[in-house]
Amino acid sequence: MNIHAQVAVNTDGSLPDNSAMLDIKSTVKGLLAPRMTLAQRNAIVNPATGLAVFQTDGIIGLYYNSGTPAVPVWALVGSNAGQWLNNGTNIYYNAGNVGIGTSAPVAALHVANNSGFTALFGSDVTSYSGATNVSIGDNAGTALLYVGQSTNNKGYLVWDYNATPASAKFWIGTYNGANPLVFQPVGGNVGIGNIVPAGTFHVAEEPSSYTGIFGTPISTWNASTNVSIGDDNSDAVEYIGQGANNKGYLIWSYNSTPANAYLKVGTYGGANPLVLQGNGGNVGIGTTVPGSLLQIDYDNDNISYFGYGNVYSNYIYHNESTLNGAGQAGLYTFRTRTNRNDGNGYDVSTSNSGLKGYSFWGDLYSFGTTGFNYNDYSRCGGILGANWSGAYWGSLGYRSSGLINYGGYFTSYAAGGGKSSQANTGIGVGAWGDLMGADIHGKVYGTYTEGENYAMYANGVVFKNNLDVQLQDNGTNMNTVLYTSVSTDVTVQTSGYATLSNGMVSIDFDPAFTSSVSSQTPVVVTVTPTGNSNGVYLSEVTLKGCKVMENNAGKSSVTISYIAIGKRAGFEHPNLPQEVIASSYTQNMAKGLHNDADTKTNGQGLSYSGGNLVVGIQSPPQPDPNKPAEETIRPKSSPARNQDLNKTAQDSGSGAPVKGAQLQAPAVKKAIEDLSKPSAARGQQAVKEVPVKK
Repeated sequence: MNIHAQVAVNTDGSLPDNSAMLDIKSTVKGLLAPRMTLAQRNAIVNPATGLAVFQTDGIIGLYYNSGTPAVPVWALVGSNAGQWLNNGTNIYYNAGNVGIGTSAPVAALHVANNSGFTALFGSDVTSYSGATNVSIGDNAGTALLYVGQSTNNKGYLVWDYNATPASAKFWIGTYNGANPLVFQPVGGNVGIGNIVPAGTFHVAEEPSSYTGIFGTPISTWNASTNVSIGDDNSDAVEYIGQGANNKGYLIWSYNSTPANAYLKVGTYGGANPLVLQGNGGNVGIGTTVPGSLLQIDYDNDNISYFGYGNVYSNYIYHNESTLNGAGQAGLYTFRTRTNRNDGNGYDVSTSNSGLKGYSFWGDLYSFGTTGFNYNDYSRCGGILGANWSGAYWGSLGYRSSGLINYGGYFTSYAAGGGKSSQANTGIGVGAWGDLMGADIHGKVYGTYTEGENYAMYANGVVFKNNLDVQLQDNGTNMNTVLYTSVSTDVTVQTSGYATLSNGMVSIDFDPAFTSSVSSQTPVVVTVTPTGNSNGVYLSEVTLKGCKVMENNAGKSSVTISYIAIGKRAGFEHPNLPQEVIASSYTQNMAKGLHNDADTKTNGQGLSYSGGNLVVGIQSPPQPDPNKPAEETIRPKSSPARNQDLNKTAQDSGSGAPVKGAQLQAPAVKKAIEDLSKPSAARGQQAVKEVPVKK
C-alpha cells in the first residue's frame, strides 16, 4: 500500500506537522519500534540509512543505522549514545580507539599535536607549546610517572619536590633498585649534555661545570671537560680490561695523611704489560711538550730523554748549578748486593759492574763506552776510574794542573815527601801483553820515570841503539855528561889500589866481582905503578885475586892501581833474538806500530811467530767466527718477580685492591744508603690543581 500524503496519528484530530510525513502525538502512550536481538538486527539485509530498531540484548537500547545499506553502522540512541558508555558515575569505551585532536586515532588513546599543550597532568609546569609535549607536574608535592609490571617491579620518573625549586631533583630509576636500569638495550648512543652523542655514552663539555664525578667530589677545576673519581676515606679505583685477572687500573692509594697518598697505574697482578703510546707518540713526565718517546723533567736543568732519536737512543741533560756544590753528574748508577756476589771473569757475562757498555761489532772507530770533555781548564778528562775515596785513580783524555794533555793519566798515591809508615801497595800503571808490554812513543821525549828506590828496573835483556848517557850534578846550571862504556863481550870488572911491600903484594878481588866472573875465561888484569920503580908484573891471576911483583927483584914500596876484567858468569855465550839485533828491527817496528791519531794512514801490524817478528796483519779484518749469537749477548728480561712483590694489586673479595700492598725494599745499611742516594733533594713546591695548557 502506498500512501502519498502526510499522516497524523493522534486523539485530538490535529493535522500533521508540515515537516513530517508521520506525526504521532500522545501524552499517555509511546512509539513501539521493532524489537530484536543483536543477531537479528545484524541479519537485516541492506538496512536503510536511518532505519531504527530496539536491541534487546548486549547493550540494550534504540539503535539506528548511521551508515549505508551496504555498510551499516548501528549507533545507540539515548543516555549511552555515542562512543562513551556509562557505568555508574564512570564512563568508558571499548569498541575502538579514542582520538583527541585527530579523527583517525591509531592507538587506544591518540592525542595529536595541535600547536599547543599536547597533554597536561597535574600542575601546569611548562610554557613550551611548539611541538608535541606532555607534562606531569605538582607544585606542592612530588610528581611521578611509573612504568612496570607489578607493585614492586617498576621503573619511575620522579620530580622530587622541594619548597626551594632550585634544590629539587629529577630521578630516573627502578622501584627500590629491584630491577636494573638499562639505556639503549638494543644499541644506539646515549648523550648527556648534547643531542648528537658520538659514542655509546657521550657526556658533553659544559663550560664552568664538572663533566663527570664518581664518588667524592675532589676537584675544583671546571673550566673544561673533566672527570673525577674520588673517595675521601678509601682507595679510589678505575678498572679497564677484559677479565677479573686481566685488567688495567688507575688507583689513588688512600692515606689518612693526604700527602702520603699516591697514584698507581698498572695491570692487575702484573699479569699483562703496561704500554704507553702503543701506536707511537711521546710521553712526558714533568713536561707538556716531550721531545722523545719518554721525557722526564726534574727541572729545566735536569732532563732525561729516552727513545730520543736514531743517532742517540737515549740522552740525559744536566746543567750544573754551583748552588749544588761538587759531586754532580748527568747519570749516577750504583751497584750493591745483599751478600757477596763475585764475578768470575772479565768478559761481558762474567763481570759485575755499576755500568756496562758493549759494542757487539768492532767496526772502525766504535767503542763499548766513551767519554769526552772539552778540557777547557785543568784537572779534567774524558773518563775517570777510581776507588770511592779517590786514593788511586786514572783518567783517559786528561788535562793536568800544569795544562799538559795526557792520553792516559794514572796515580795511586797522594802528595807528600818521604815514605810513609804504611806499606806502599799502589801501582800507577799495569800493562801486560803477549807481543810486548807497552808501546810508548814521544814526539820529543819517550818516557820519564822516577822512583825513590829505582827509576826503572828491567828484568831481561836491555837493547839500545843509541848512546847511554848519564848526567852528573856539578853544582852549575848544566850537568856533566857521562857516557857508559860499551864492550863486544859481556864483562864484569873491578878496580882498586895496593902498595908494594919489599917489591910485592897480593890483591884479593872484590867478593862481588869474584862471584860474578866466569871461570871459563881467564880474568884480564891491568896494573899501573904510581911512582919510581923497576916496573911490575903479574906473577899469578885467579878468580879471587892476583899477585904483583916488582921487576928485577926490586924492593920498592910504590902504590899501584889495578883493573880486573872478566866475562860475566852465565853470559859467556849470550843468545840474543836475531830479529831484535837485525838492522831492520826499528824499521819493522815503525811499520807495524802506528799513531792512530793519524787517520789518513794505518799501521801494518806486527806479530811474533816461530821466533820471527812478522810485519803485517795476521789475517784480514772479519768478525770473530767464534763470536756468540747477538741474541745470546743481549740482556734478558728479568724473570717474574716473586709472589710477594708481584701482588701490587690483589682483590679483597670485592674487586678492589688490597690496601697497603706496596713493594718493600730490603733493608740496606746506612752507609750504603748514603752512597746510593745522591744528595739531590727537590725543593718543596706549591702545586695548584690547574692543568697546564700548551
